[in-house]
Amino acid sequence: MNDPVINYLVEYIFAYPFIMSVIWVFGALLFIYVSEKDFQGPEYCPKLDFYPFVSIVVPCHNESENIRETISYLLNLNYPHYEIIAVNDGSTDDTADILNQISHEHSQVRVVHLKQNRGKQTAQRMGALMSNGDILVCMDGDALFEPNSVTWLVRRLLLHNNIGGVTGNPRIRNRSSLLGKLQVGEFSSIIGLIKRSQMDLARLFTVSGVICAFKKVALHDVGYWRTDMITDDIDITWRLQKNGWLIMFQPNAVCWILMPETLKGLWKQRLRWAKGGAEIIRTYGWEILSRPGLRMLPLFIDYAMSILWANILFVVIILEILYRIGISPFEVNLLVPSHWGITLTSVFLIQAIVSFLIDKKYDRGLFSLFGWMIWYPAMYWVINAATSFWGFYKAFFTKKSKFAVWTSPDRGLK
Repeated sequence: MNDPVINYLVEYIFAYPFIMSVIWVFGALLFIYVSEKDFQGPEYCPKLDFYPFVSIVVPCHNESENIRETISYLLNLNYPHYEIIAVNDGSTDDTADILNQISHEHSQVRVVHLKQNRGKQTAQRMGALMSNGDILVCMDGDALFEPNSVTWLVRRLLLHNNIGGVTGNPRIRNRSSLLGKLQVGEFSSIIGLIKRSQMDLARLFTVSGVICAFKKVALHDVGYWRTDMITDDIDITWRLQKNGWLIMFQPNAVCWILMPETLKGLWKQRLRWAKGGAEIIRTYGWEILSRPGLRMLPLFIDYAMSILWANILFVVIILEILYRIGISPFEVNLLVPSHWGITLTSVFLIQAIVSFLIDKKYDRGLFSLFGWMIWYPAMYWVINAATSFWGFYKAFFTKKSKFAVWTSPDRGLK
């Protein structure tokens, strides 16, 4: 028995990713035309009229394998006035000894040790309290900054008084495995396009916590980072924008990052991201519907539609299982309908091509991986559905702790 309601639900499952892909592609092209058409590659260093003192905060938890390389890159930035503040957040490996040695060798590096693991948010708050700069650059302990990245971040922050934060352009450096190659495609054909299309609304869902910069006055205005939120980057982005600060995307500010290369590591990372997004709705949902928060309404609606899509997909899968085993009389078939098959394939291919053409000046080896990447947009929707569904309910029904502590993530195959 065919039910028209179920047919509509199945149509929504395939129509939603198609519509969002089209929005991302055209939104990114509009951003290119308006804001990025004259951008140079990351190797070009812009000249600034004023170079404010910058404090780079590096939160560290069990980073003994990466922190020396990370700080060595920071010590070679093309920026005249800055300090590096490394915050060791209760590491149980050799991170503390390595940081102490580095600080003795380089007076530009200061170190603070926290006895207990209190999470990245607490580490960043401590770094902000110690900082001398009016601008804070925040990152991860395994990221490698391009020499001109901080100059590009500062340049964007100085464009207008009400710009409170700016996020850069993370690129994946571990590409030896299938998951590594696929995620290179994600950061171009998904994340890069999303950020560009959201900039058309002058709003971002989140900065990339691995490379971002803030005016200290903006952070002070919102009380810095909350220690109980699982995703520091999403939370600070929403609170700044709710208070009237603009958050901008600066694609020339490039850094190189490590990403999970196991399914378990990828699942844990994406579940944390999904839970962080749901925490925002749980915490600030009613405020978004008030007058000061209305500027975030388009992002709220976008997020609500994605959660609705994930829940519909889950319900339809259950209904199909019940139909297959003879319990439900309603016929459900989630195989891609013929009229959607070639449509989705075509739009995903266009999405990948457009994103690669945009990002090739920031990532020189991008097109060599094109054969792997064109399949990731479809794979992304499967991962997004599962983590969005489970993360949403975990965020709403899990009791929050005072400190959102962190564990060492999967940083790729050794």
